[in-house]
Amino acid sequence: MIRLPACGLVLVMAGGLQACCFRSCDPGAAGDSMATADAVPVGALEITDWGPRQARAGVAFNVQPGGHAALWIRVDRPLDGESVLVRFGDAYLEGEVAGVLVTAMVPPESYARPGSYDVRVVARGRDGRRDSNKVVFTVR
Repeated sequence: MIRLPACGLVLVMAGGLQACCFRSCDPGAAGDSMATADAVPVGALEITDWGPRQARAGVAFNVQPGGHAALWIRVDRPLDGESVLVRFGDAYLEGEVAGVLVTAMVPPESYARPGSYDVRVVARGRDGRRDSNKVVFTVR
């Protein structure tokens, strides 16, 4: 079980996957003073590379043991010790961190239909919250 300080929800891992609805786990939800529009950002976080950048609808990509799809993202600063979420379209996915590399399992419903999906990284450490720039994942 992992408690997300940004929204106070407890997510339970089931088969290694977890995601929560954007509306219910929005780091900008009421009560999160560091996520308001007036909050002073701790520092920008930049996605410098990511992959894959596209997939076919309904077909798992970057397949991991167990058959799960996964996305990797490289950022411009190490995030070790921080809580990290990856926003994939309207879902927030738990990010695993190794220095400047963030990985996340992507549930099948997130790539079931063709479209362009915004991807961002949200990191929260002792010194506050960092939000990344937006990149695009395309489902054909």
